[in-house]
Amino acid sequence: MWNDRETDVDLLGHEKIAQTIVEIIDDPSLRPLTVGVYGDWGAGKSSVLSILSKKLEEANAEGRTRNHVIKFNGWLFQGFEDTRTALMETIVSELVSKLKPTDKIKRLAQSLFHRIEWLSVAKLGGKLALAAAGGAGGGLASLAFLAGGSVAKEAPNSGGNERVEVNVEKENETSLLRPASQTIAQHINAFREEFRTLVELGDVDSVVVLVDDLDRCLPSAVIEILEAIRLFLFVDGTVFVISADEQMIEYAVQQHFPDLPNHLALYPRQYLEKLIQIPIRIPAQNQLQTTNYIKFLVLQAHFGNETDSVRELYASLEATRKTPYQPVELSYDFVIGKLGSESEELRMTLQIADQLGRFLSRNLRGNPRNTKRFLNTLFLRIRIAKIYGLSENVLLGVLGKLMLLENFHPELYDQLVSRVIASPDGMLGDQDIAIVGKDDPAQGANEERPIDEATERFEEWRVQEPSLAGVDLRPYIFVSREKVIGAGAIDGASERLSEIAAHLRSSSIILRNGATKLLQTVTDVEVTKLFAMFESELRSVQDLRKMPGAVHGLIAITKVNPAKSDAVLLLLESLPTRNLGPWVAAELSGGLTSGSSEKVRKLLTAWAERAENPELKSAAKAILQATKSRS
Repeated sequence: MWNDRETDVDLLGHEKIAQTIVEIIDDPSLRPLTVGVYGDWGAGKSSVLSILSKKLEEANAEGRTRNHVIKFNGWLFQGFEDTRTALMETIVSELVSKLKPTDKIKRLAQSLFHRIEWLSVAKLGGKLALAAAGGAGGGLASLAFLAGGSVAKEAPNSGGNERVEVNVEKENETSLLRPASQTIAQHINAFREEFRTLVELGDVDSVVVLVDDLDRCLPSAVIEILEAIRLFLFVDGTVFVISADEQMIEYAVQQHFPDLPNHLALYPRQYLEKLIQIPIRIPAQNQLQTTNYIKFLVLQAHFGNETDSVRELYASLEATRKTPYQPVELSYDFVIGKLGSESEELRMTLQIADQLGRFLSRNLRGNPRNTKRFLNTLFLRIRIAKIYGLSENVLLGVLGKLMLLENFHPELYDQLVSRVIASPDGMLGDQDIAIVGKDDPAQGANEERPIDEATERFEEWRVQEPSLAGVDLRPYIFVSREKVIGAGAIDGASERLSEIAAHLRSSSIILRNGATKLLQTVTDVEVTKLFAMFESELRSVQDLRKMPGAVHGLIAITKVNPAKSDAVLLLLESLPTRNLGPWVAAELSGGLTSGSSEKVRKLLTAWAERAENPELKSAAKAILQATKSRS
């Protein structure tokens, strides 16, 4: 298995991106500089920074450059009351620790820390008009503080022109922080000047600050970090490399300025462009690149996570390219040509990687982290099979094929599981599997759905090797229990109750209706077990844009046990609003009992007022308006 952290082992071509940034940093005419490393979540932004850091340190060790490299993880500090001052304090502390402790540097550091302390107390956290701060320092004199509230407890909202008393206790008479009474603009300019002097005293080419995980921060923390960089720390000799998801940063700006008029709709994008001078985007991986990446990960596991061999193989493969854009496949023949020995196990594993690559590149859009997570789950289940003595019954290829259906067509996977459970020997014929892809759950079993893209993709999945026909699939369902799906998923449950659970979560209306009727015949203890299982399953689902099968089960339980309605409401309310699909509003309006109607209305109203999920917001508003019209 593979860890989910950033790495400096380059298997994706990120080294070229890092080298590009190194050459930009080495150009003195560009400093001060901000570089944005953009990409979706899991695209490899942190790994680019890790490789960049290693390159800069190697260049320092070889005497080719002189750079101070400072790392800052915004996510670690977002819980602080003032993330801005946390960033400033971290950078000043790190820089001072790298310098020879002369008296002048000590005085500068003391003064800078005093100013940071004052900024924290004064809470200069208002919404800053950064549009004026286009240059390194020229725009700062005209900064306007737009937010209401005082700059300090004694000071009114004065636009930054009133003089504010700064009562910072001096540790000695050499502090640069005097006089105590200074305007906000004077404090900002003084901080910048002192920080610039500190950078100069470092006697290096540049101070490079690597800011990571910005897109994991809350919107308020994102803005504070970006403002601190541009307003206080952006001085001659500094370079800031910021990894982030562009869309998340724009969302943070929208939250920071919620009342922007329509004619300023592009302001979030312009705001980001003012802060980031050079954007570098990490491209998505295509099918061949994704497949090669999977193979390199498999080889890494084959070598016992010994990375040097994988690095050498990657370098050898790259060396075969005549042009940077020439497609080159990592084949079994190429691998054994370098290893010098045959391995049937490795041959089979690389063949499976070929099969997975076609589907993962399309469904995961070449996202490296999601690809790695899929593989981790796959090999975790192989380990579970070994622990339970099922190694001979669970083959990697069959398990990988089933997981593709489970992850990308969960409603069809649920139907397949229901048929496996209903089969006395856990086996299905090829025709039985084909019917799964043709059933239309909205109309009932055996009524074929129209030929569409989903049907075509299912058929593509069905015919790929290995065939599932005539294979006992019960062991595969058993080792997938972390999804709480399949036989034996409910501790101490009978086969009958497990079958009811499988049918309740099915996308087939006929199966669900039959299972709902059977719910009336089970005991209260068994209903409680079912509810706990469905709740656990729902909390484990990452992609909530489509309704998970567990919701069908929960709704069915409320029909026979209305007292569970409030528990379902609390569960749905606890789910991350941003990830929910509009289905949840529709289910709330018609799936819960009337006894919870007022609580349903309140939850719909809350969703209708949330801006982070426009689709859910629109759906909730529409249902509330329709309900109001009927009343």
